[in-house]
Amino acid sequence: MSQKSYGGLQRFWDIQQMYLGMNCNSDTSKINSEKYTFLFGDISKSCPFDIGWGPLVNNFSLNIDIWDATLFTGLIGFILILLTHRIVLKTSSDIFLTSIIFISPPVNFVFERMNIDLFIFLVAYLLLVQFEKNYVFKGLIFLILILVKSHPIGFIPGLILYALLKKNKKISLYMFSIGTISSLAILFYSNAASYINSKVYVNDFGRSFGLLGNYEILNFIRNDVGNIILAMFLILYLLLLFGLNLHIIQNFNTLYTFKMDYLTTSAFTWFLFVSLFENFDYRISFIIILSGLVGLDKNKSTLTAFFIFIFLSPLNIYGESAIGTYNILFYVIKNLLFHSILIFMVLNLLRLLKLSLLSK
Repeated sequence: MSQKSYGGLQRFWDIQQMYLGMNCNSDTSKINSEKYTFLFGDISKSCPFDIGWGPLVNNFSLNIDIWDATLFTGLIGFILILLTHRIVLKTSSDIFLTSIIFISPPVNFVFERMNIDLFIFLVAYLLLVQFEKNYVFKGLIFLILILVKSHPIGFIPGLILYALLKKNKKISLYMFSIGTISSLAILFYSNAASYINSKVYVNDFGRSFGLLGNYEILNFIRNDVGNIILAMFLILYLLLLFGLNLHIIQNFNTLYTFKMDYLTTSAFTWFLFVSLFENFDYRISFIIILSGLVGLDKNKSTLTAFFIFIFLSPLNIYGESAIGTYNILFYVIKNLLFHSILIFMVLNLLRLLKLSLLSK
């Protein structure tokens, strides 16, 4: 079921890399020793191997059989997806749309790679539902998730913001402490921060999103078309983006198309955080966190934009040879939707911030 842009011979590529790194950490004598070949392909890597994630994973040692651990993790991931889907359906107002999200391309992408993000999103959903209950324990779990892979720190500002709106100083101060501790741990005990600024490769343009990725693609195209044509394209693009979002911008004060709570607010701040950088499209599988709310959206155009964006992520293209007029058109459509979703989220969060300030 893999798409062309990310399918390959290797099975559960990302989780194999994680276990390889842990194996390398477990025995320093493995440095420059025999290579490990990713099943079922012909790509090999040897120790030392830098996973490039948070300090908890980068420094964790585990001497195990990589493939056995990979199979077991894949089975657990599959079971968790089914269980989470069943839980979400109980709160969903549209069972069909919710189920479609669980078999969407980004979710298939993250499962095909068995990237640890799959587990992060499934656990985050369970934590964010009725977050105010047992928030101390849930905050500690968030700390662990951040130490595994730094991007979950994007959930923290949303939790703080909504706690401020609810005038819950205990939760806001506690989550601020969790965010501060995790930030210091990432800065001083991990090289994960350097990976955040990693540049997108041109042949990944069809399966990635993020503002940094947009910048890299524009830089690449500029070398072919020149500054003048690129400037004209950007002006046209911004006019299209403004036209698409004119209604949203004009109705800023009344904009509230999602049920804002701890779950929604933190999911929005997380997406805004990761969107500053470059990400593979499997990270859009975060949509499972919001999947139970899709039927509650009063603005059908917003819901439509979400779904088209999800099903264009990734585009089924790969390689520099794919940068042609037809594929660039789909890339432009995908990014118009991506930037529109960013505007939608920013305005919802600004209105929430405005409400929290007025409530003081």
